[in-house]
Amino acid sequence: MKNKDIICDVINGYFMDVSNDVIKVKGDEAMIEDLSVKICKALKIEEENECGRI
Repeated sequence: MKNKDIICDVINGYFMDVSNDVIKVKGDEAMIEDLSVKICKALKIEEENECGRI
């Protein structure tokens, strides 16, 4: 497992925990989930760019 994938899992886990405790009350769970997906995509794109430079 690559570092970026681990970071992704941590981010997703964090947002899931936050959404369970806090975000559901505010009704923004979908927005937080979308944000975590965007962060993961950004990390993976960055990883691909690094590979491209090598």
